[in-house]
Amino acid sequence: MQINIREQGEVTILELSGEIRLDDESGDSLQDAVRGQIEAGKKSILLNFKKLDFIDSSGVCEIVSSHIAAKESGAHLKISHVPEKIMLILKYTSLTNIIEIFDDEKSALQSF
Repeated sequence: MQINIREQGEVTILELSGEIRLDDESGDSLQDAVRGQIEAGKKSILLNFKKLDFIDSSGVCEIVSSHIAAKESGAHLKISHVPEKIMLILKYTSLTNIIEIFDDEKSALQSF
């Protein structure tokens, strides 16, 4: 997985591309990227999944760990642009009940 980080006003956007899987040694760790933003004092973090192709159970763990780290630090973590096949995984794992998910980046940004 690759992560591109950009800012939109007070919101830090992490654009994820590729796959979040256990055997992916070529990319960045979502959990490390989110913690890095929190340590830098960022309180509004949006994960943009538009270019994300796949997640496995370790990807679900990375999302949960990122959510917990944000919550414990008083930050807000939200997700946008979730592809249908990944949304099914988020629904099956009940993450849709825990993390705010938006269809597009604009509506996600307005919610902060």
